[in-house]
Amino acid sequence: MTQREKLLAGAVAVLVLLVLGTFAFNQFQDAVDAKDAEIRNLTSRVKTEKFTIDVKGIRARKKYNDYLDRSLPGISAVASSRYSDWLRQVVEDVGLDNSKVDYVAARNRGELYKQLQFDIVGKGSLGQVTEFLFAFYQQKHLHRIDRLILQPTGKTLELLNISMRIEAVAMSAQKDKVDLQPMKEAWRSASSDRLRLEKLADYDRFIAGRNLFAPGNQVPRFVTDEDAQEMTLGRRGSVRIRADAGDRGQDLTFRLISTNYPDADEIPKESESGRFSFTPEKTGDFNMVVEVQDSGPGPNNKATKEFAFTVKEPEPEPEREDPPPDFDVARSMYITAVIERNGEPQLWLHLRTTNETIQLRTGDEFSVADATGRVREISYETGRVEFELGGQIWQARRGGNLADVEAVVEVDEATN
Repeated sequence: MTQREKLLAGAVAVLVLLVLGTFAFNQFQDAVDAKDAEIRNLTSRVKTEKFTIDVKGIRARKKYNDYLDRSLPGISAVASSRYSDWLRQVVEDVGLDNSKVDYVAARNRGELYKQLQFDIVGKGSLGQVTEFLFAFYQQKHLHRIDRLILQPTGKTLELLNISMRIEAVAMSAQKDKVDLQPMKEAWRSASSDRLRLEKLADYDRFIAGRNLFAPGNQVPRFVTDEDAQEMTLGRRGSVRIRADAGDRGQDLTFRLISTNYPDADEIPKESESGRFSFTPEKTGDFNMVVEVQDSGPGPNNKATKEFAFTVKEPEPEPEREDPPPDFDVARSMYITAVIERNGEPQLWLHLRTTNETIQLRTGDEFSVADATGRVREISYETGRVEFELGGQIWQARRGGNLADVEAVVEVDEATN
């Protein structure tokens, strides 16, 4: 090998060593960078996990302290007594009938807490159940309703047999606690910061006004005839609207929505009976639009309809006729005799009420009750008597009373 070849071979060897060295260095540097990145990543994860543990620990401690604050006393006997008294107070405030609160049992749940069970039975409405639930859940005791049974009773299904199982927690760390948080005196009107709706009235509106065990509230139905109702000018009358609520035990309210009657202010705007009474002062054909609304339960249903009424002139009053004579007194007046004296027939009329006998001849007048009569004819042979009384000619016979007379003909006709 020449000197030149040796130099060339040495240069090639040096280049190969440089390439291999550079490759080896790059591999080493990449490994170092990867380890540094892994160290940084693990360090960051450690910091994150430590922060998470610290945050969770703070939250857990806060929740634990909240549980301690809401817990029943740690001693079962004290917890059962105090909590039973509290339940009885709520049941009494709500007004459940035939109510009973019983402590059932306490179960150990490890060393941390005990689970106490209570039963409540009674009778009440859905509104009273709503009040109980509002009072129960706005109180910060560590408790819950495990079971609630509502069984309808009665014809309207609005009275409920109520049965519930309640569970409450007594934490062992609260052995020195002896009292529960008291109820607010005005809890019905107080705002709750624990419930979705703040006021009891909000729950009453959505829950208590319903009958969960009866058919849905039906829309009222008008049953008034379609024919126009008649009224008389100047006389007080009514447009009577009738409707059927469709549900038992509901009240209806009628409201005047509009009318084309000129003096609309004279018509009542609302009526509970459906009778809109007023004194019309104008004649004509009119209409009124009436709305009827039921009393629930639940959202009130309404119906609207137009009704016609007519105001007419008063009809002329018929001519008054004289009343027929009152014959109550006449029943005691008897014709006891028809005789002839001095060739002239004579009538003996006996009044039993006074034991008086009146002697009458043809043309004589006499009184019966408030009427005045006159003898027209006396027949001795037949015992028949005719007399005028009350504008007519009457006929009677011997032995009869004046209440048994028979009308013969009117006076004018007899005269003609």
